[in-house]
Amino acid sequence: MNKTALIVGGSGGIGSCLVQQFYEAGYQVIFTYHKNKEAARMLENQYGAVPYQLDPTHEESVEKIKVYLASNYSSLNAFVYAAGIFEDALVDNMELSSWNQVLSVNLTGAFLTTRYLLPLLRKSGNGRILYIGSVMGDAGCYGSCGYSAAKAGLIALAKSVALENAKKNVTANVLSYGYIDAGMTAQVSENILDSAIRKIPMKRLGNASDAAKIAVDLCAEHMNYVSGQVVRVNGALYV
Repeated sequence: MNKTALIVGGSGGIGSCLVQQFYEAGYQVIFTYHKNKEAARMLENQYGAVPYQLDPTHEESVEKIKVYLASNYSSLNAFVYAAGIFEDALVDNMELSSWNQVLSVNLTGAFLTTRYLLPLLRKSGNGRILYIGSVMGDAGCYGSCGYSAAKAGLIALAKSVALENAKKNVTANVLSYGYIDAGMTAQVSENILDSAIRKIPMKRLGNASDAAKIAVDLCAEHMNYVSGQVVRVNGALYV
């Protein structure tokens, strides 16, 4: 039986690396995108991955992908939530609308997709849930209260899902990235990035391909006794 993986947010920088690595590990990969059809088409052509347009913050949209997966695939072995947005603001400057949007995409979307996909993961007999977290969720971050709060929330969500599904052969973990050379790191200005690298004990950015391979490792069958954990990939920036 072919293994199937769903990457929510697969058209982004980290997401596209995840699509590649799961494909190379032998998975049938379905990935979601929100608006970037061009990036989705490129991934489809390159890896034979199946694109699906999804807004993970809308319940009706999430319910539809559950029906789609149940109708077209015999199982769902791995589900990776990599969707995310980032907005800088100090607490006293952040608009409520921005706060709600950041929390909606980064945390509420993870909850909604998990809620609807759990039956398919349980059915597989070895379901793996992996949330892409951040060092900002571990340590907080000056000027990024919403993003940090959302990523911290993923940790508690994973622990709760892990406990609730421990007897159902479904694991849930967080892969917490530091500064990886892909995705949102590209949005950071050069001077801030240089300052960040000086604080990293390894004095470099993480390799995106290597970081994505760790996600595949955490979804392997032999990882069946690892659940409710935070695996940190940050060059010892936070330990």
